[in-house]
Amino acid sequence: MKLTSKSILVASLTVLLVTSVTSITTAKKSEVALEIAGVTFTEREIEAKLRESKENSELSAQKDLALMENPQIVPEDIGQYSWGTYTNPVKLSFTNGGNKQMYSNNPEPILGSYLNGVGATILENKLVANELYTSKLYHHNNTSLNGVIFGVAIKNNNSYNANITVYGNKIDYTTNNYPSMAASVQTAVLNSSESTKYTIYPGSTKVILSKAVPNQAVVDGVVNFKAHEPNMVARHFVLAPGTPEHKIFSTKILTSSDLEKYNSKMTTATLPNNTHISIIDGESYLSKRSYSYIFGFPSTGNKDEYEPAITSTSNLIGSNILSGNYGLAIF
Repeated sequence: MKLTSKSILVASLTVLLVTSVTSITTAKKSEVALEIAGVTFTEREIEAKLRESKENSELSAQKDLALMENPQIVPEDIGQYSWGTYTNPVKLSFTNGGNKQMYSNNPEPILGSYLNGVGATILENKLVANELYTSKLYHHNNTSLNGVIFGVAIKNNNSYNANITVYGNKIDYTTNNYPSMAASVQTAVLNSSESTKYTIYPGSTKVILSKAVPNQAVVDGVVNFKAHEPNMVARHFVLAPGTPEHKIFSTKILTSSDLEKYNSKMTTATLPNNTHISIIDGESYLSKRSYSYIFGFPSTGNKDEYEPAITSTSNLIGSNILSGNYGLAIF
């Protein structure tokens, strides 16, 4: 099966743009399957999703035409997006896949009072053995001390040696061009083919991502990893200059009540998946409604675009969904 005129829309922690199917594999002799981020779609499922997306796109175009002919009509489904307002956005249905995601963006400004002279933990998560994770430090502002260290660390709580594998990592900061810096960080991890295995001794800590960040700089970091044994914990941390790494897991885990600048609509949480997939009819969407596949807030009516945070193994600051898909890019 060749889907030359179709497009796939995927939200993930990347900046790669893809507009055609490139990874088709045979599932059965009479059936073709497409696999994206560990999720497999059969030929029948793909065709059903394409029919649905075409019908939704045509309905949306009809509403736009009616609005132009009758400007007094107020459309019932105006969609609100972080960068504008569009009438009659096409509703998309999503399938979720990829890695579990540790995501922190709340609090966005890291104040000196949070560190208590030592450091703080923004996010902690008890890891599932042999599960792939993506850790994302997203747009944290260092408004505390010059040289504060931001990073991700894993602790082995077992009485025996435990192994982890890191599949790519990068962290950087900027004082003037965050979009460009964040894009370079995410692209580097996406394109990485590295795979490094580490052994962590009993009760010890391994830092898998870190950088000293100057005051008033914005930091962004990504690391993909897997813990191969149970009873291991990962943290997104900040350390005051001079604090040794073995202190990371004795720092206070921040809660909403601790924060001077706290936003209930922003998120720090562990999420079930870092990839959201929607198969769309490229001809209908791209020719008639160039913006119709843009991701929006839950009010747009997209199905299964958002997933609630995992709170059984992780702390939560702010919203339990990643509203607006901040940190995610369309490809």
